Amino acid sequence: MVPVLVFNYERSGVSWLVLTHIAFGTSLFVIIFASLTSAYQHGKQRNIDWRSVFVIGFSSAVTALATTKLAAWLSGRHLRIAFGLLVMATAIKMLTESEAKAQRNWSSHQDRPSQSCRGRARCWCVASLAGVGGGIVTIPMMYYLLNMPLKLAIGTSSATIVITALFSVVGYILNGMGRDGLPEWSLGFVDLQRVLRSPLGRS
Repeated sequence: MVPVLVFNYERSGVSWLVLTHIAFGTSLFVIIFASLTSAYQHGKQRNIDWRSVFVIGFSSAVTALATTKLAAWLSGRHLRIAFGLLVMATAIKMLTESEAKAQRNWSSHQDRPSQSCRGRARCWCVASLAGVGGGIVTIPMMYYLLNMPLKLAIGTSSATIVITALFSVVGYILNGMGRDGLPEWSLGFVDLQRVLRSPLGRS
């Protein structure tokens, strides 16, 4: 969603000083509701480790607020480079994972279904990264660091991101207030007009 919004803002003549920040803030606002829907479906299929959701979700809140402060300070170009590198690194890592590793994760979860977030250091690591990159980071980190099966990692991440994205949106709103070059109907770095035009606004 972020690349699409960046392209759209460029075509609309939004200032390059703020267009990347608005793309991040606006996408996170929509993600709150998309993740709620996803978490509901995964919850029905029992693909969510609720202990991990609350530990990681609320622990990542501080990181999310701090990260939005940093993002507001960085240039849009640096944000796009960091985002692109993060997506590529995650994709490569997950595509090169062996079937044996996936099977070990599943077997481990079957033996200890509620142990995912027992290792506090690992959970804090995932929580801090969740505040930085959201689901792009939390899914592979839950998979590799917490040894969750992939389906459980996806479901748990969807519920965790509801909490993380909520705090991130608050951060983007606060850090974007009063900035020059914002589109009309913007609340800080959240473009309410684009939100209403999204599938969320039309549903």
